[in-house]
Amino acid sequence: MSFEVILSDREIGQMKTRLRALEKRRDTLAIHVAKTLNLPNIWTLDMVDWSNPEVAAIKPEINSVDKQINELSWDIDRAESIRDNNMDYYNAKVKAYDFMAENFTNFNDEVTFFKKNGLVRGMSSLTEMILKNPNYLEEVVL
Repeated sequence: MSFEVILSDREIGQMKTRLRALEKRRDTLAIHVAKTLNLPNIWTLDMVDWSNPEVAAIKPEINSVDKQINELSWDIDRAESIRDNNMDYYNAKVKAYDFMAENFTNFNDEVTFFKKNGLVRGMSSLTEMILKNPNYLEEVVL
């Protein structure tokens, strides 16, 4: 039998403060890229010409900060789920995100999947279906 460490609200708050600092760092880097390359108001990292020497050195840092944000976000979700005694939902969410990462590589295919399966709220619908029926992913239409 294993025991989960329950973090205090203060400890979780410190994690969230660290997350906001990482998000601010990523946003600052992204704004610098957008201004340097004169990108439109709405843009994505896929639109960036990373071979441009003015921004090429920024890509590894953005990727690193993004990875840290992702990991810390999951750590916060897990800590809050343990604290709130809601691990079933957390585990369903992990299963849903893992499934999507394994089966889809672009947003349009994800949208098509959600529509085919009547998952009108996207990931939250998928997570809820897995929570209700742990075998749900064996029944979906890819």
